[in-house]
Amino acid sequence: AIQRANDDVLEAIGESAKHELLQIGHALSRLDAGTYFSCAECGAAIAEGRLRAIPYTDRCTQCASRTP
Repeated sequence: AIQRANDDVLEAIGESAKHELLQIGHALSRLDAGTYFSCAECGAAIAEGRLRAIPYTDRCTQCASRTP
């Protein structure tokens, strides 16, 4: 039972890592396209502090707070 629980935790960590790597790939694509610093929803600039905290974000704070 303990081994199965450990396997479940490791699987969840792996899925989370895959998702984060995908987001980083999208951020690199936006950087290449010149849209990295702009919100994908409203077009406003994404605050530098937000990008430092979440480098792969594509939404400004205001739009991110509206997205579920």
